[in-house]
Amino acid sequence: NISDVLDVPSFAVWLLSHDILGTADPAGSNIFMVKNSMDAEDDRLSAGPLWDFTDCMRTDYFDGGWSWVHTPYNGGCYIRWLVDQPEFILAFAERWNEIKDDLFNVVEMPLKQTAAEWGMGLDESYRLAGKDITTEQLIKHVTDWLMERIPWLDENIAEMVQARLPQSVVASQTCI
Repeated sequence: NISDVLDVPSFAVWLLSHDILGTADPAGSNIFMVKNSMDAEDDRLSAGPLWDFTDCMRTDYFDGGWSWVHTPYNGGCYIRWLVDQPEFILAFAERWNEIKDDLFNVVEMPLKQTAAEWGMGLDESYRLAGKDITTEQLIKHVTDWLMERIPWLDENIAEMVQARLPQSVVASQTCI
């Protein structure tokens, strides 16, 4: 039983975050695990912080699909084993269904607030750093990414649940 060893929801959220971002780091996206106490018998490993976002939302070499850490050909990562476990699939799908309807707005609103408050300063810092981009262009990139990504994830997570879980389990889950 994987929940005896792992805090399954934290690992589901970790992978879902990389799938939303389209992380293209094939080595495992700098995976960290946390164990809060060596004394507590019921303390399980948790997925640690998300890390290394230089290869996210990159349409120049990421052509859609799952994040690379989630893909079948990433045999060196234990995530491939987790995504075949019913308990993990349920936690992954449940969390997706909790956030998917508000995800775009939750991301877009702070971006627009930041642009309104700091956009001119950010644009100047980009220019001084030799970057040929504006805050407005970056926001458009993120919002365009999410407008395509959210429907893709919704369809493919539903397909993953249907394909990898017994029908009796799928039918008993009201959130899927």
